[in-house]
Amino acid sequence: FENLFINKKQKEILSILSSSVCFSLMHVVNFYGNAPMAVLAQLGYTLLLGFILGCLAVSYETPLLPILSHFLYNFLNMTLFNSLYSYSWDSGFIVYSIIVGLVLTGYSFFVYTLRGREKKKTLQKENRLNS
Repeated sequence: FENLFINKKQKEILSILSSSVCFSLMHVVNFYGNAPMAVLAQLGYTLLLGFILGCLAVSYETPLLPILSHFLYNFLNMTLFNSLYSYSWDSGFIVYSIIVGLVLTGYSFFVYTLRGREKKKTLQKENRLNS
């Protein structure tokens, strides 16, 4: 999203807001089989969570902290849900969640690495021009 905006400060704020909206809208799938008001509440708090995670990503220029924060949030949320409602997770769901989490984490680091290489090449070109 940062490439869509010109001004540096505008880039950061609008890219965080844009990614927060996308993050929240990814949870629209939960309308299937769930109470609409509960899903609307989820869209609200995922918008806020997306904003916080976006601020972490922009501030620290790494996907690691937002990924770990999201994991911790989900872990605590599932633990609280499990303790309040005595819900038992089946092994298939746990294995599926771990696989999806690992794939998405690997993808995030892959994109981050490519972006880092791109920045490094740009800096090298600028250094050559300045020399």
